[in-house]
Amino acid sequence: MIGGDTAGRLCFWSLGSGKLEAAVRGHEDAVTRVRFQGGRFFSASCDSTIKEWDLRTMTCLRVLRGHRGPVRDVQVGDFFLSVYMLFDHKSTPYWGL
Repeated sequence: MIGGDTAGRLCFWSLGSGKLEAAVRGHEDAVTRVRFQGGRFFSASCDSTIKEWDLRTMTCLRVLRGHRGPVRDVQVGDFFLSVYMLFDHKSTPYWGL
């Protein structure tokens, strides 16, 4: 399982033991959401970015920018790979990846 914390880390937990297996510095501010899509996942953060990660290697593939404030959520489309940033003021930049 993967979750984020207020320090910007992505934490990888063992489902079997419930113990923290690893943590990486993923963002410069709090991680607000993690979403999965196939062999990758996306993390949203208060640092104004969404990052795309390789699930197998846990490495960052790219950084998506498009806003100056916190990104509260990220939605990943199932049919086509698309990403939406969700903000407090309801604007939604979109990327077709």
